[in-house]
This record gives sequence, C-alpha cells and structure tokens, in this order.
Amino acid sequence: MKKLMIVGVGVALTILSVTSAQGDVPLQVQDVTYVQDKRTQRVEVDYTLVSDEPALVRLDILTNGVSIGMEKIKTLSGDVSRNFSTFIAPGQRHLSWSARSDWYGHLESNAVAVVYAWPTNGLYTVPGSYMVIDISGGSSATAYPISFTFEDPNPAVNANLSDKLWFKCCPAGTFLMGSPTTEIGRSNNEDQHQVTLTQPFFAGVFNVTRAQYKKVMGSEPTGQGGEDDYSPVTKVSWNMVRGEGCMWPASNDVAAASFMGVLRTKTGIDTFDLPTEAQWEYAARARETAAYNNGFFLTEPGPYASGTHAGPAHPEIVEIAWCRPEANSKSKPIRVGTKNPNGWGLYDMSGNVYEICLDWYQAHLGTAAVTNPVGPASGSYIVARSCGWGGGCSSARTAFRLEHTLHTKTFQDGGYGFRIFCTVR
Repeated sequence: MKKLMIVGVGVALTILSVTSAQGDVPLQVQDVTYVQDKRTQRVEVDYTLVSDEPALVRLDILTNGVSIGMEKIKTLSGDVSRNFSTFIAPGQRHLSWSARSDWYGHLESNAVAVVYAWPTNGLYTVPGSYMVIDISGGSSATAYPISFTFEDPNPAVNANLSDKLWFKCCPAGTFLMGSPTTEIGRSNNEDQHQVTLTQPFFAGVFNVTRAQYKKVMGSEPTGQGGEDDYSPVTKVSWNMVRGEGCMWPASNDVAAASFMGVLRTKTGIDTFDLPTEAQWEYAARARETAAYNNGFFLTEPGPYASGTHAGPAHPEIVEIAWCRPEANSKSKPIRVGTKNPNGWGLYDMSGNVYEICLDWYQAHLGTAAVTNPVGPASGSYIVARSCGWGGGCSSARTAFRLEHTLHTKTFQDGGYGFRIFCTVR
C-alpha cells in the first residue's frame, strides 16, 4: 500500500515522497515556492516533480497548519490535475490559484502551499485510487453517477455500505497463485503456479451488502440471515448475478435483468462482473505471499487449522476473518468492513461469506505459468473463494479453493455472497 509522507513543510518548501514496500521508484515534489500578489490575491506556486513518469498532482493550502480543504481550491490553472483527470509530466512546474475567488483572498501571512503527487503506475486511464458508484437513486434511477477519489472509504458510515459501491484499483502484475506444499492447512487443489494479469482492474472494497443489492434490484433474495442490511447479501446464485444462459468464458455477456446487467446499463461500463478466480486471489493477496493476507502462517495443524467448535481461532486470524469458532463468527453473516482490511484496503477477503467467482471449478490448476486465466471452457459447478462464517481457520487462508458439487449456476445458500470487479480498459 502506498504511504504518503510530508517532509520539511514550510513557507517556501514542501516535499512529498511516495514509496512502497515493493520498491517502486520514489516520487517526489521538491522546491515548492508560494507567492501571493497583494493586489490581485492570486497565488503563484512553483515546484519540481521528480518522477520517471507523469503523476497526479493536487494543491492544498495550509493556514496556521490547518488545510483550507482541497475541495475549496477550484480556480486553478497550470500544472495541476483537475478532478484527477490530467497527468503532470516530470520537471519544473508552475500553477496559479485565485484565492480571491475561492477563499476571499484572506490568507494568513504564514500560509503554506502543499503540493501532493500520486503515482499512476502506468494506469493512465485511471483517475483515482477508488471508483465510487452512486446507487442512492435505487432501482428506479435511470443512471448511476461515477466519481473517483483518493480518500479511503469509512466502513462505519452506513451510506458507504448502502448508497455507494466502492472499488479499489488493483494494478496489473504477476504473482504466485496457490500454496506451497509446506503450508499448514492446504488442500491438494491449491497447485502453486505463476499467474500474470495484464490488465488492471477495480475490485469491490466490500462484499455486496443486502442494502446495496436492494438498491440495484429493488428487492433481495428471501431467507436472509445476516446481522442487518449492512451484512453481505446471501442466497444469490451465479445466474442471479449474471443471468441464465450466459456462456462464460466464451463470452462476457450478461443478461440485462441480472444484477450485473443493471449495473452495466446504469453506469455505461460493460466490464462489471464477478472476478475470475485468478483476479480474486491476486486482489486478496495484495502482494502478500503468506498464508493469510496479514502475513500470518499457521504453525500447527491442530484446532487453529481446523477451526472446529472446540478449538479457538488464532487471534491473528480473528483480526481479519469472520469464521469458526462460533464465538468469532456468531454463526451468521456480519456487517462488512468490521475486520481489518488487506494491504490494498479490501475488507472481508478472508471470511464472512464464501464468494462466487466466474470460473468453472477444476480440481488442479497445474504448475505451469499462465497469463490472464479464465478457467475451463465448461464444467459442472462454479468455484467459490474466501471463507464463510461457518468455515474453519484453514479455509480463511488466501489460497483456499472451495469445491462442492452443489455449486451449480443456480445454487443459493445463506453462506454465499459475491463481490464486484471491473476490468480497466
């Protein structure tokens, strides 16, 4: 996860560094100068962007150490990203702001210009870390507005789990899918192999909740047993999400009346879908290679691994997953976003409900390297990932693959939900 650090903030100098644990090329904003014309109240800011590629750049103004709010800085010109839709080339740059228009010209003498920059990771079609779909209009709305932001969603805010659908941008990349033979709790269907995903995608920050499902579809499947409207919607089948007769992977078409069909129509984006199994594991790992997405490995095959009624769950598993024993899971789906997220800010990737994927299930994925896998051309039942509230601790491992002959395209169960993904083009 990117970490932003402001160093040496002063009247005439602001530096911002962006680095990551993966060793990304440092991105720095240096030599920031702030000058305000006393007559016109126009602010002129010079800065140097040090980077190997264009970046997203925003301006903030501090007075007495407090931000006036980036949303108030509207009348900008020059080398700055406007609504996260333009990218700034490296080098010496200049921007200009009309304080008289946006801030009545009353800036303190110790005002400071803070220039922020974010890496684009080569994703020049992505204008923000998060994509947000406004579904507050409900099933009768003709369109769902889309916005982008770098601000993390607060899962304690009900509107983020009902009126909005949040997505985090995941970059293209290569990872090891499956588990090593030494991983405690593994199953023999977790062949470890290299997978390359060449297209970035947006992954749902949360499981689709009951409230969100009702907003889009007008009603929810009967027999919901979750904690409340902010728990994952369950008893949804592959056909309900995508539509009966859809022929994945031969086609990514969905039925117009299905959940994905409605979402595609009202947003104008035709890549909303369930994740492929490879996309799901890549997003769940968030570059973490350990058994669990918080870096934890099981060290013994006893009750921690099985997660039985008698055996307690390990505290490092409990911090990320709703799973057995019942003292942790409460024997039902729980409000989403109440456990710690993974490294990319995605919640409940290790528990709460099993998540249905696009792919037909195949027992062995093989050990050969693959690119953009979509699963077999046909099959008898669908693969599910993550861990349900009734699953044990070993099922909360990121590599866990759930197989069950009941998992047909029409299968519905109180322990199964889904998460939305969207490929970036």
